[in-house]
Amino acid sequence: MRAVLTGARLSLTIGGKPVSKIAAGTYRLAIVDSSKTLDFSLVQTGGEETPLTGVTYTGTKTTTVSLTAGRWKVYSTARPAVAAAFTVS
Repeated sequence: MRAVLTGARLSLTIGGKPVSKIAAGTYRLAIVDSSKTLDFSLVQTGGEETPLTGVTYTGTKTTTVSLTAGRWKVYSTARPAVAAAFTVS
């Protein structure tokens, strides 16, 4: 899975295709953050936010995430409208 955060845009893809629904499981998430004013977080509806980069961070990092069934969102806490939501089943 790959997340790219640039300026005011965020995309989440697997194999180059946008993610809208995926199976529950453990995924390697590559985060490419080139924004100097936004951060990157992951949250499940009703769950706790998991910050993955900070506002001052720029660069590429890889992390492992375990996704359980439900609605999830990747977004910037600095600008919550910069987001991508997806369903895990």
